[in-house]
Amino acid sequence: MIHIWLAVLLLVLADTAGDILVTRGMKQVGKVTTLNPQELSKVVRRAITNLNLCLGILSSAFAFFMLLALLSWTDLSFVVPATALVYVFSTLGARYILKERVTPARWVGILFISAGVMLILSTANQDIYNKTKNCKPIGQNTKARIDIKCNRPPG
Repeated sequence: MIHIWLAVLLLVLADTAGDILVTRGMKQVGKVTTLNPQELSKVVRRAITNLNLCLGILSSAFAFFMLLALLSWTDLSFVVPATALVYVFSTLGARYILKERVTPARWVGILFISAGVMLILSTANQDIYNKTKNCKPIGQNTKARIDIKCNRPPG
């Protein structure tokens, strides 16, 4: 069960970092103001050499692979609400790291998202426990690899 919560935490942090870094990188690259191929090639060159943008893409890719792992371990109805915390952390990052102005209406929206996540996840521990109580680690269980075999009927 702990590996699921750890994966959610890693996904949320990586996705948030990806959002913030990609935004910072694109602000440094500059606005895309034309579809002229020569001008676009200049923007692309600036983009692929921007460290923030590259790190943001790597962070987002890591978050995507954590999502795949989570979906292989537990239900979509748990994963999607749990990962909605990205909206909360990304907004906090926008405000405090990127120094963006966040309107009161957006903060209210963030409160609603947070309340919704807490409501849906309030039963998550019991649901995850019920799904994994017949699961046992197989092989060597190291920090780098988690092998789990569940003896439950498909469905």
